Amino acid sequence: MQHYLGRLIPISVWRSLLSTPSSRQQKHGVWWLLEMMRKALQCLARRAVGYRMYGNEEEEQKYWESVKGYRKRLQSYDACHGAGSCMWSEDAGVGRGRAVVEGDPMVDVQAEKRGQIIPLVRYYQPALPPEPSLKGQRRSGKRKRGSVEDVGYDGTDDEYYLSSKSFCKWHRMVNPPDSMHPTLAQATKLKENFSGCDRREMHRISRMLPSEVVYSPNWRWTPRYQNMWKAWLEQKGAEFLVVFEEE
Repeated sequence: MQHYLGRLIPISVWRSLLSTPSSRQQKHGVWWLLEMMRKALQCLARRAVGYRMYGNEEEEQKYWESVKGYRKRLQSYDACHGAGSCMWSEDAGVGRGRAVVEGDPMVDVQAEKRGQIIPLVRYYQPALPPEPSLKGQRRSGKRKRGSVEDVGYDGTDDEYYLSSKSFCKWHRMVNPPDSMHPTLAQATKLKENFSGCDRREMHRISRMLPSEVVYSPNWRWTPRYQNMWKAWLEQKGAEFLVVFEEE
């Protein structure tokens, strides 16, 4: 316990407090005792926060004035300090550099005359992310519906990718079971006869049911999806094909 109290309060304070009452009254009286208590509390506060505290603002201001030169030295190495005043100085023939601030006495005047002091880059603007490539869109078969890239000037989209499996699945959902359903090889050629908008609608209809249900022998076909496809054909209307003939 004594060792712990000795670390918190200096020995000089303990000696003054443990002195005889007559000697304390002869020297300073009650005000001396209050001063000792104040110093003891300050000592406890310094030990609690872990750093030194100044008695008043004047003492703290003296400290900041004494370290003003060191602050300038540290700020000279900060590229973000001072708007437009931060430069980079490269020593001639050495290959090393340092950041300097205009008005710093450490600036190499000869290097400044030679034009070796250049402004530092104080901000960075990252490049925009790359646009999704057409190859990746064809792999996934997903494109933003109604975007400018999907729909051309005539309202068609010949670049929309539809896999052969999705085409076969769509064909089974739209046509009755007694129809001649195409194979994967036949679907590769047949899907080219449809426009991009048609292929997009085929893809949308094919995703309404899982493949396990469509290819199951117990699945009962209904004209629901066939009506969807007919409604789509009536809604989009007739398509015009422009053909350029060589003379």
